Amino acid sequence: MKWKEKMKRNKWQLAALVLVLLVQCFFISEKQGYHMDELLTFELANAEYNPWIVPTQPVGRLAKFMQQEIYGDSLGETLRNIMDTVADVLRNRGNSKLLIYLADVYE
Repeated sequence: MKWKEKMKRNKWQLAALVLVLLVQCFFISEKQGYHMDELLTFELANAEYNPWIVPTQPVGRLAKFMQQEIYGDSLGETLRNIMDTVADVLRNRGNSKLLIYLADVYE
C-alpha cells in the first residue's frame, strides 16, 4: 500500500521527469555536427598526456593521424583501423600510438 501512495504523491514529478527526458532525446537527435568550441573543449579536457592543440603544427595532429593511420582504401579497412586504435588506447593508455603520434613539428 505504501508504494501506491508514494506513486500517487510523486506522479507529477515522474511525469515532469519523463517529459524532460523526451524533450532531451528530441533535441539530441536533431543535433548535427559540433561547433569549434565543443571540439576544442573536448580535446583539451581529454588530453591528459599530449594536447592535440599545438601551435607549432600547421596541420593538426589529429587530422594527420586520421589521414595516415585510420582512413583505409575501403570501409572494412577503415573500421579495422578504428578498432585497432581503440584497442591500442585501451590496452596501452598513455603509450598508445594515438597519444605518442607526432605530426610535422616546426619551430
